[in-house]
Amino acid sequence: MTDHRILQRSKAKQDGRELIATDVTWEKFRAGKWPVGSTHLWSTEEVWGPVKKKEKAA
Repeated sequence: MTDHRILQRSKAKQDGRELIATDVTWEKFRAGKWPVGSTHLWSTEEVWGPVKKKEKAA
């Protein structure tokens, strides 16, 4: 049997995303304002977004 929680989390990490929020339903995700590129994982009800890039010091 496939565990979609493990698959979705590992895919999000491979895509260079970081965990933003937990316990977020699809309806809350659609209604919320998330960073561009954020993804909702239906199996865990988590929101993963792009990793914040550190600004270079001038």
